[in-house]
Amino acid sequence: MGAIQALGFQGLPATLVVINGEAKFRYSGYIKHSPEVIQDWLTCLKEEL
Repeated sequence: MGAIQALGFQGLPATLVVINGEAKFRYSGYIKHSPEVIQDWLTCLKEEL
């Protein structure tokens, strides 16, 4: 659990989006969106980077 806390999370579940070895998005807790919404968001993130 120390590695999770070192990344700034207080516990699990935790979501971390890493692109080219760099954390681009962190979220603590469950993401309460449908897979389609998450896929759309990740597509937008990809285009932005």
